[in-house]
Amino acid sequence: MKIVDEDKEHVILCGDFNENPDDENLVQILYGNDHEKVLINPFQQLFSTRNYSTFHYKSGLLYDQIIMSRSLLDNKTLAFQDAHIFNSEKISSRTRHFEGRPFRTYAGTRYLGGYSDHFPVFVTFKSLQ
Repeated sequence: MKIVDEDKEHVILCGDFNENPDDENLVQILYGNDHEKVLINPFQQLFSTRNYSTFHYKSGLLYDQIIMSRSLLDNKTLAFQDAHIFNSEKISSRTRHFEGRPFRTYAGTRYLGGYSDHFPVFVTFKSLQ
């Protein structure tokens, strides 16, 4: 099954994939029928340098990702710059035990008053025109 016509379509896949960037399912979708790379996942680099958007017990996870078609990155109007995890202190946990983690809304059924159990992710582009 061909996901992207790499010469014509600009595709962005984003969300909570419930898998890290190095998991087999996410790596496989980057390639077309002829085993050529048609999608780019800039969050692979972030994950390899131990940057995470959420945590499960002691494990850091980067389930939140933005995957883009090569054609989007190779066009003449936009230049991809970087992928980011927005882990501002304002939306981070306020307790020392969970320092560096998102300030959760709930812990089980207990309301904590935070924002989310995931940090937001985003990509930046530069206009070439």
